[in-house]
Amino acid sequence: MNARLTRTRAAGQSIPLIALLIVVLIGAVGLAVDVGNDYAQQRNTVRGTNAAALAGMNAMIQGVSDQAVGQVIQQSLKSNKIDGIYGQADDVAGSNQRIIQAHYLNSKGDYIGSCNIGSCVQVPTGAAYIEVKVNGAVDTYFARVLQRPTLPVKAQAFAGRCPAVQGVYPIAIQSSTIANNKFKMPDDPNQQVKPYWDDKYQIPNYPTVLTKRRIYLKDNADAPGNFSYLRWQAAQKAGDATNLAAMLKIPGTLGSGFEEVTPWPDPNSQPPIVDGKVVYPIKPGELNADDWLYGNSGFSGSKAVEDALQEHVRNDIMILPIVDPAIDQGVNTKFQVAGLGAFYLDGFGGNGANAWFDLVYVGSANSIACLSTPAVAAAKLGITAPVFLKPRWSRSQSSAPIAFEVIMDVSGSMSWNFAGQGNKNGTGATLQCEAVGNLAAENCNGGNDYWKTKEQRRVYVLKQALIQNGGFIDAMKDGDRMRIISFSTTKIDGGTTWYGVDQAAALKQSVLDAGKYNGDSYRTSGSTPGPQALQKATQILSSSPPPAPANGLSYRHVVIYLTDGVANVFLNGDWNYAKDVCPEFNGDERALNTARCQYDQDNYAANPKGERPISAMITQAGKLKKAYDDMQLFVVALANVNPLGLDEVASNPKMLYLATTPDLVKIILDQIRDKVEAPCTETGNPDYINYIDSGHVGTVTAPPPQPLGVHGYLKLYDQNYTPVNVPWTGTGTDPRGSNQNYIPISQDGLGGKLGVEIPATSGLAPGIYHMQAYVYYKAAAPEGDGFSRKYDHLIVNGQVVQDKTFTLTPQDLLGASKLLDPVRLDLDPDAVLCK
Repeated sequence: MNARLTRTRAAGQSIPLIALLIVVLIGAVGLAVDVGNDYAQQRNTVRGTNAAALAGMNAMIQGVSDQAVGQVIQQSLKSNKIDGIYGQADDVAGSNQRIIQAHYLNSKGDYIGSCNIGSCVQVPTGAAYIEVKVNGAVDTYFARVLQRPTLPVKAQAFAGRCPAVQGVYPIAIQSSTIANNKFKMPDDPNQQVKPYWDDKYQIPNYPTVLTKRRIYLKDNADAPGNFSYLRWQAAQKAGDATNLAAMLKIPGTLGSGFEEVTPWPDPNSQPPIVDGKVVYPIKPGELNADDWLYGNSGFSGSKAVEDALQEHVRNDIMILPIVDPAIDQGVNTKFQVAGLGAFYLDGFGGNGANAWFDLVYVGSANSIACLSTPAVAAAKLGITAPVFLKPRWSRSQSSAPIAFEVIMDVSGSMSWNFAGQGNKNGTGATLQCEAVGNLAAENCNGGNDYWKTKEQRRVYVLKQALIQNGGFIDAMKDGDRMRIISFSTTKIDGGTTWYGVDQAAALKQSVLDAGKYNGDSYRTSGSTPGPQALQKATQILSSSPPPAPANGLSYRHVVIYLTDGVANVFLNGDWNYAKDVCPEFNGDERALNTARCQYDQDNYAANPKGERPISAMITQAGKLKKAYDDMQLFVVALANVNPLGLDEVASNPKMLYLATTPDLVKIILDQIRDKVEAPCTETGNPDYINYIDSGHVGTVTAPPPQPLGVHGYLKLYDQNYTPVNVPWTGTGTDPRGSNQNYIPISQDGLGGKLGVEIPATSGLAPGIYHMQAYVYYKAAAPEGDGFSRKYDHLIVNGQVVQDKTFTLTPQDLLGASKLLDPVRLDLDPDAVLCK
């Protein structure tokens, strides 16, 4: 019998394969859609950035103000549908916005100052280029499934002062013919009348009167009132009428090729030298001031030349080289370019050496805006860094009644104990919900995995410290008012009533009701929207202030922000799972509870949803403090919460308290009560500032001295912490003595903003460097206490550091200078302001 092999088919076995294929196809389609959208956005971003750089440079060439240049750049970007935040370097964009930075650069590509264009007070001397950077992210539609909620877009463009290419013609005008932006009147009295001279000439549709002068052909144009023809390349034969006619026809042939006379032809002058090296020609193949040009010979009586010139008569603006006296003679004549001018041809005539042009001088045309990247001309590297400080001072306190806003975190973690533990479903196994010491965090479900012992939960301890007999509420005085704001992603409740001491029972009940979950006053749920809570506090004080005190006094405002969690919700309400900066957590609860994932560090790209939650919380606290300059804002960080950024939320770092154990909560609230009633409080500016006016110049108490205009010093060290000596870059005599590694911090030459600069000419070798810095600032009246203080604590990404490190590598630099991250300075946290 022959054996037969048979194959059976199980029903439905192809369904998994089809399902898998569908997923693959959908993923491919989704990827194509998202990548295509990102490509389109990227292309538009590049196009818009280029256009903005050109628009800004055109405005700068026209001589408008720094503010106007900034407005032109912003308007150009908006016209290309690029919506961005434009201002300080560390601003953060919101959803569907872009981060825009714009800077002035000198001819070598070095940054001039640290300010963004539009906030530099004035266009700095020596500005030769404009740089525009745009960075952001595009929201994805399908790639979110692949853990890519956004795709990046960015562009960088440089616009320079470039000579025109089209509309430039080979006619050299003697520089001595022009002065004070107009033609000089001829020396010959017989030529000081029309048609030789007219100082009231009007071009149709041109707004102002101009000067017209008849000038005469001479091959070497060696006297005022002379001109000569030119050649753009050495190979072009002098006296070739056909070639000359082609160069004269609209729009000219300069764009087809240009050669400078090389090498430097004048034995009686020196070519430009930078760092000991000849840099002529500065940009080979591009017509620039100081370039040497080849002369051409006579008019030739050519009808082709006449026809080419006739195209221009009373028709268009001609851009012509303005030259200094020639060297050599005949076909060997060479001219050095002094600049470019815009002219209007009113007529021409004559033959040979008697040929003449009637020209109207319109104005300088030395440059037009063009996309151009600066060339690196220096071997050493410079640095520019903006410097910010956060001024602080003491303030006397009155005995006026107090309006307390108590902002209470009622997120799910408030149901855990102070050791960061919960129980599975509230009754099961113990879970380590927060990382404590060497204990790693487990993935807990907020208030559903609450700690089984009610009395040990954070929310219980906090509420009891407020409502128990002899607690914080019982310490209120006649005239005081209090309002409870509770917050989590479940609800932000601003309450409805400002309670006085005669309403203590109702006030305590509002505390018990705050955030209660499933009817339980000591269970909570949700995440930690710190920015929205502080925003709500500002809105309440504005729209629903406490009732006026009976005694006619004004309230003093005290805000107490109580939290046990890292702010992890964007201001728009979205949770920040931080897959962009903390991908190792894969978007789970650990990312929500990790402070560095929620804070805008210097090296983080902007998030399209806006400031990350901790940074947004700081911003909202700043708005609250600005609205009420007498406000005291205290922060109590419960349990093991990372305090990153909370010291900036408080009015002063000393107003941040760490309640790491249950017994500390009541003690801290009592201490806050004592500070509220003290005759003096520590306060200060809610924001970092980048400018010190004359009324706030600090008195120096230690060497080296600070000459006028110097507000402090940056101390520079190499990677081994050996001082790096730098030539004096300030004005006047070097006052530093043996402290040659001290670099002056000033506002001069830095766009009017506080900063430090080492030019490439005094520059540094590539390598790793460390810096420390300090600035003196006087807290002048009326807001300050009149004391000068030294701000010498470096703040990097919200934390005090011993020093700040940066690296210089030539391949990373556009030119010979690097713009560093901002240097932020604060007082010693232990400094005593109330004395």
